[in-house]
Amino acid sequence: MGGSIFIVQCAPCHGLQADGIDGKAANLNVRLEEKTVKHVINNGQGMLGFPAPMPDRNGLMNVNTNALITDAEIDAVAKYVAGGMKGTEGADVFAGTCAACHGADGKGMEMVAPSIAEFNPTLVADVLKHGKKGAIGAMPAFNNLTEAQVKALGAYVTDLSK
Repeated sequence: MGGSIFIVQCAPCHGLQADGIDGKAANLNVRLEEKTVKHVINNGQGMLGFPAPMPDRNGLMNVNTNALITDAEIDAVAKYVAGGMKGTEGADVFAGTCAACHGADGKGMEMVAPSIAEFNPTLVADVLKHGKKGAIGAMPAFNNLTEAQVKALGAYVTDLSK
């Protein structure tokens, strides 16, 4: 059912292969792209029904350096997150700046911050319910779906990036 819903509701923007149609929408085959991570760090993110929005770069302190996050640190952590949180470059910035809310593994914390390591059905449901603003534009909320449809679509999208 999730695949059928995806074709009707999501493919017009994300494409039949969920690749984002050359930047028209997010590529759902990967959790996050580097430009997306940079956009959220620089601009903050108020979405997904979390009680407090993520602050922009002026509110992000790296506890390792006891200073606001720098451009070089943003570049490093964006590569680290977009690269599947593998390797060492950017790992220290992630640990000192992002892990407090997103968890050491990046899989998020309930009622604090979403997973930045992987899609999960809750994240997909929250984006569908609240919409999302990002580096390439805004996705509207999809409140016309039933709970069963949202659950099926969440399972489908979660499997895309595995």
